[in-house]
Amino acid sequence: MSNIFAHEVKQPLHAFYCYAHALQRSIDNGKSDEELLKEGLNKIQDQAQHIGKIVEGVRVYAKGKESEKENVDLNLLLQKICTSLKRKHKLLLRLPEGNFFITANPLEIQLIFTNILKNAVEASEKNDNSEVSVEVNHVSEGPSHHYVVTVSDNGPKLTEAEFNEIGLPLVTSKKNGLGLGINIVKTLLLKYGGNLKFIQKEPAGIKSVITLPITQNNEEKQ
Repeated sequence: MSNIFAHEVKQPLHAFYCYAHALQRSIDNGKSDEELLKEGLNKIQDQAQHIGKIVEGVRVYAKGKESEKENVDLNLLLQKICTSLKRKHKLLLRLPEGNFFITANPLEIQLIFTNILKNAVEASEKNDNSEVSVEVNHVSEGPSHHYVVTVSDNGPKLTEAEFNEIGLPLVTSKKNGLGLGINIVKTLLLKYGGNLKFIQKEPAGIKSVITLPITQNNEEKQ
C-alpha cells in the first residue's frame, strides 16, 4: 500500500514543484503578471486536489471498501493527460468524434493511462526524434463491445529478455523507479474486466494496447 502511494503521488508532487518554481522565477525576473500568476496557482491547486484524491483512494483500499464509480469520458480524459505531457514532448492524439464513456472510478482510470503514457514518453525520450501516439477505437466482436486504446512510442529496440521483463513486479530500468507502475495498471484493468498487452514494433518501439469492456448503459450513450 505504501509503495502504491509513493509511486502515484510522486508525479503530482513533481508538477507542484515545477509550477511553483516557474512562478518564483517569473517574479524574480520581473516578468510576472496577474493572468500568469492565476494560471500557475490554478495548476498548483489542481495538482493538490489530485494528491488529495490519491490519498483518499489509498484510504479506501486500506479499509477494503469499493471505490465510487461514475461515467468517465475516455476522450476527454486522454486529452487532459496528453495536454499535461505534450508541452515538452511530441504527442499525436487520434480520437474519434463523440464521447467514449466507461463506468469507472475517475482516479483509477486516470492512473491507468497516466502510467502508460508516461512510460511511452520516457522511452521515446531516448530517441532524438521522440514521438508518442494515442489512438482510441470502438471494437465490436459479436455481442462483446469494448474500447481499444493503443499507445505507441518510438523508443529503443529491446532485447527479448528486456521485453519479457516489462511489467514484472519490482523490475524496472528507471534509476529511481519502484517497478510497480505496470502492476498497478494491470490490477486496475483486471478490476474492470480489461487487459493490457505489449507489442514490439519494427524496427523499434513498443505498442501498449489497453482493452476496456463497454457496459450496455454506456454503449447507449455513444
